[in-house]
Amino acid sequence: MKNVVYFSGSHGSGKSTLIEKLAEKEPELFLAYSKLVLPEKFQDIHNRNKVRLARYYLHASYLNELAKEKPNKIILCDRCSHDNLAYIKGFENIGWLSKENLENYLRMHNFLITEELKPENVIFLNPPLEEVINNIKKRWAETGKKKWREDDFNYLVAIRKGFEKVYSEAGANILEIRYMDLEKRVKESLDWIKNLEKY
Repeated sequence: MKNVVYFSGSHGSGKSTLIEKLAEKEPELFLAYSKLVLPEKFQDIHNRNKVRLARYYLHASYLNELAKEKPNKIILCDRCSHDNLAYIKGFENIGWLSKENLENYLRMHNFLITEELKPENVIFLNPPLEEVINNIKKRWAETGKKKWREDDFNYLVAIRKGFEKVYSEAGANILEIRYMDLEKRVKESLDWIKNLEKY
């Protein structure tokens, strides 16, 4: 849907913060959608892959309906089905998935994420890895919590490569932001969103 904007990127790239600031800045325009949280009890990568794909399918299905109900709002969503592909490719990069596993997950993805459910507008946050790691450490200090595997440097590098691979091939309307400065991110995102085809 034209009035849904997804925010994509690896751990610590600043998706949630950017969505929050945009929604605060123009509440009459934006509606922030709260994503379904992936349960931490799913430690096994195969279970995580299945649950993650189900989450993105549910998100996309619900957001398509919500976008029709609220045509005058831009709906902001943290993560999209491209993230699922990025994690699968990242798991392959790090050697956690066999070729057969990868092909099975890609078939599942393509079966559930039909053309109608593919993201049309994506803001891909892709700052330098050093800045991502600093952002993750800052969040640990503030919350006292670590998300799944985000203290594993090899994992972060592999997932980052997965995201870059997916977005080098993605057909969506994409804004890639490569810096962490929040004020600049908000301005660039606002300008880009307001110039979408719908407007």
